[in-house]
Formats: sequence, C-alpha cells, structure tokens
Amino acid sequence: MRPLLYPVGISTAFVAFLLVRWGVSPYAAGRPLMIAVALGLILPWLFGLLVGDRDRAGLLAVLIVMLILVGQSPISTILLVGVFLILLFEGWARRQRPRRILGSAITRAMSGVTSIIVLAVVIAAVQGGRIVQIPHDLIAEMPVVPRASPAMAATGALPSVYLILLDGYPRADKLAAEFGIDNQPFLRALGDRAFTIGARSRSNYLTTELTLASMFSGRVPGNPEPDMAEIRPFIGAGEVIGEFRERGYEVVAFSTGFEGVALRQAERFVDSGQLNEFEWELLQLSGLAPVLDVVAPTLLADQHRERVLATFEAAGALAGQATERPRFVFAHTLNPHSPQVFGPAGEPIPIRGIQVPFDDSDEYTILGRDEYGRRLADQIAYLNRRVLGLVDAAIAADPRAVVIVFSDHGSGIREAAGIGVGSDPDLRTANLLAVRSPGQAGIIDDRSTLVNILPRILRAYSGSGPADVPETVYGQPVDGQLVVFDRPD
Repeated sequence: MRPLLYPVGISTAFVAFLLVRWGVSPYAAGRPLMIAVALGLILPWLFGLLVGDRDRAGLLAVLIVMLILVGQSPISTILLVGVFLILLFEGWARRQRPRRILGSAITRAMSGVTSIIVLAVVIAAVQGGRIVQIPHDLIAEMPVVPRASPAMAATGALPSVYLILLDGYPRADKLAAEFGIDNQPFLRALGDRAFTIGARSRSNYLTTELTLASMFSGRVPGNPEPDMAEIRPFIGAGEVIGEFRERGYEVVAFSTGFEGVALRQAERFVDSGQLNEFEWELLQLSGLAPVLDVVAPTLLADQHRERVLATFEAAGALAGQATERPRFVFAHTLNPHSPQVFGPAGEPIPIRGIQVPFDDSDEYTILGRDEYGRRLADQIAYLNRRVLGLVDAAIAADPRAVVIVFSDHGSGIREAAGIGVGSDPDLRTANLLAVRSPGQAGIIDDRSTLVNILPRILRAYSGSGPADVPETVYGQPVDGQLVVFDRPD
C-alpha cells in the first residue's frame, strides 16, 4: 500500500505553526515534531492493515490526529469519535468490496487541503521573520558548534564565574514583612563564605526575560513587552556574554524548560530531558490534557521538581570537573517561584492537574495567604541548603571562583488580574543579591541592581569590559513605554 502524506502533513504542520507563532528554539520543538511525523506515518499504516483500504485508512488517521489536537472540546470529541466509528465500521464491512472512486477523490481533496495548510504555515513564517530565524537558530544553538576563539584560550589567570539564578526569590526584608519568614540565617551563611549582600537590592525590570536581556546584552528590546522571538537573541547572543567568550571562558548553561530565558547558545547547554515549555503548552492545548489529568495527575509538577533537582546535581558535578579554561556557568532554577513543589526536607508536594499555577498570584489565590506562606517557607528552607551545597562545591573546585547568587525579581503575589506583572513594583523588584568576588571589592553595594554586575566582574578581573549603564529600575509599561519606578528604599 502506497504511503499517504496528508496525515503526516497535517500533524506536522500543526506543531510547526506553534513553533513559528511562539518563537521558541527549534530544538525545543524537536520531540513534538518527531512524534507528529511518527503518528502521521504509523496511523495510516495501522488502519490500512485493519480496513484494507488506503483511502479510508488515511481518513481514520486524520480523525485520530484531530482528536488529539482538539479533543478538549466535548462537542468536537463526540463528532470526531462518531465519524471515526462510522468509517471504521464501514471500512470493515466493505473490506472485500471497497469503493475506491469516492475514497480516491477524498484523498485528493485532503491532499489539497494539506498543501494549503502547509503553505499557510510557510507564509506565517515569512511574515514573522521565522523563515530566517529558525535555520539561524539550528546552527547557532547546535551543541557541537565552537563559540570561543582559540586565540583567546585561557591562561589560568581568570576565575570561573558562577551565576546562580533563583527565580522569584524575594528580598529578605520582604520575606519577613509579607510572610513572616526569617531568611537572615541564609544570608549569614553566605556572608561566612565571603559574600557581599545587597540588603536593598532591586531588579531593573519586572520580568525574567528583560532582566536577563539587560544583564547579558547591556540593553533590552525597544518593545517593553517583547515576545519570545524578540527577546531570545538578547539572551542567547548577548554582547556581555560575548565578552566572556573573547577572554576564553567556556559558557555552560542549564535549561529551566522555559525557552524565553534559555541560554541555548552556550558551548554546553545542559538539558536534563523533562518536558519543556513548548511541550507543556502543546499538551494543554491537546486532547491528551483530560487523559493526563486522570492517568498522570501530577505529571507536570513532578517534571518541574525533577528538573530543579537535576540542575543542582549537574551543576555540582560540573564544579568538580577539571578544566583548562575558566567557566561562565549559568545555573537557573525556577524556584522558589511558583509552583511550590518541595517540602522543607525536599519531599515532593503533589500538585494535581495539567494546569499548574506558574504565577505567584495564581497560587497565592488558590492556597490563601497562610498556606502559601507556609509552603514558601518550606521550599526556601530546602532551596537554601541546596544553594549552599552548590556554592561550596564551586569554591572547593576553585577558591578564586566568583559566585553570584541572585533572583531576577521578587514576589508576584499581588499581580492584579487584568493588570498583570507590575501592579506592585515595590514587591516585585525587591530581589535577592549576593556576590562573592575574591580580591575585588566594590562589585555591589547595599542598593545595587543587576544590570552592571557582569561588566564590573569583567573589568575587575580582566582589566577591561563594558562601561556601566544607569541603574534605572522600571515599573509596569504604560502606553508602550517603560516607566521609571521611584524606589522607596
């Protein structure tokens, strides 16, 4: 039986359209694309064996694909299942006397429709600039592509730099005022390890994407609310990161599963293999969501927890590996940001459902103030121990190591519905900041922000680097413009 191409065309075009629309790395869509191709090829073959008719097999395969894609709608599910059963019964009943004329006409029509769908995806890619960006990303983010100049091989004079990002970790005074959490023992433990603490530090921006763009590029997109395709080059190919590469640093980054903040153009991009943001969103759109809610109700929370643990384990192991070049290590974990998935001893906190609350305000609303505060305290208690363990591993491997422990922003519990990020910039920008810089004082002070830390590290240890930029703190965008936040501290 000759293979049918329109089932694989429809399934692959759906995933490709989301890749184009959402602006993620093509590597993030790799597994869904392979699954789409496999389903589009295998299903017609299986149904061909069952009903003995190529044309009916193709229609049955497309119905299954559509059921997977839009099965969350009860009406769509009933209609698709009904048509599927009719075709299946009709194909079985007529297996010995198939009517191929109508079937062949339907196959030709479906092939034409599929061609139109594929063309529409291509047009969308052209209009959005993704037709150029996707091939560029495939090359630039390829793990085997060398990105540091051999001429700048390290001489051993430069220390390794560890950038440990604890997403959404509130500043100590805000933890105490909002949740009654005393985080001073953790800060004292960092102080005992020669860290300078920014007791009144602020993030320059309200979101992780803009914070990292400013740190890695020294600038942000002109659009104050950029989409993923706009922001990714400022993080992945940032000029400040390039300065480290020029000095012979090996850039190593760990995946959080969220593509908008992934440093995929690192020499080593460590992905522990759990579901990523693109795959989560695809599952939530698909007809598999209600099935997973029954058969694997804690899947996404478990995947999130496993990725955090894997990052700490892999980063600790990396610190112990011998290297001839200094490393720039970006270890980003998505906690204590919601969802709260760890107890005080690291035990799992089960969160059921495919719709996991990744916004602080959503989880705060669901749990209530007291329970949210208790879970946050438990998760921070466990996280602090893991962070200190990673810091100790880095220092043991290289006593000269520069270590920056920070958060990209503070708590988002008061982000009002319909207003979004920034409805309380005082709480949102109050972040954690601690810097260990052996032999070099003045990298940060009590009121530092994040935007100039990496250029100062470069200048302090290599003698040159980008100049400081204004340490402006921005609040919520208004009328397409970032508004300066007049910090009360």
